Amino acid sequence: MKPRVITEYAIHSPKIHRPRLLAVVSDLHNRRFDDILVACARAEAMLVPGDLIDICPHHAALGLDFLRQMAARMPTYYTYGNHEDLCDDAFESQVRGTGAVLLNNAFCNHDGLVIGGLHLYDKPRLFSLHDRRNIGDGLVGTATRMLGALEQEKGFRLLLSHKPEWFARLVRQRDVDLTVSGHAHGGQIRLFGQGLYAPHQGVLPRWTRGLYEDDRLLVSAGATNTEWVPRIGNPCEILLVRLLPPPA
Repeated sequence: MKPRVITEYAIHSPKIHRPRLLAVVSDLHNRRFDDILVACARAEAMLVPGDLIDICPHHAALGLDFLRQMAARMPTYYTYGNHEDLCDDAFESQVRGTGAVLLNNAFCNHDGLVIGGLHLYDKPRLFSLHDRRNIGDGLVGTATRMLGALEQEKGFRLLLSHKPEWFARLVRQRDVDLTVSGHAHGGQIRLFGQGLYAPHQGVLPRWTRGLYEDDRLLVSAGATNTEWVPRIGNPCEILLVRLLPPPA
């Protein structure tokens, strides 16, 4: 695999009173991560918005080891992506055993930052398999209630949401300062700054890599390549996000 690039973004907000540095690793897909440990050493927290693993439970060991090693270095926050859809309670127990904080339709306070995780299943049939306690409105209702509670919290509100499409569906009208996503793999092949294809967005996708929606949505191109088609003009990446007070 070609070396990952480090992409840095700066987000200014009156809710930020001192500079903060956060790392983002999306779509690791159970691949190597030695360079990530070095690249993110200066961050105060790690954000993992889904697809940490490839196929559960047989292709998850490296992903879990990544969480374990990162959580030993800094607070690490994780929410599921579509590759975790079929994971069971045993996998959830393994995740919690790494020391990382699992935020599936939940949020917590990280030293004045309110960090939440949005989790919806990729296929509606999985509601009956994995969400029997919420039969009726399923995870959409659970996620909606979580977002409503998160909006009431004071501080900079940051949301992990594996799929960027969920921003338009559930988040855009909410008082959430920044949503961090992945899933689109940068559009796989990029020409003139446009990705050509992304899962669930199709041809010429809207959200693939970078900042969108008045800088309220940040999409990672992902930390690895899992497709048989090579990534062209679209390197795998690690994100470093600087949260800063407003410019003087």
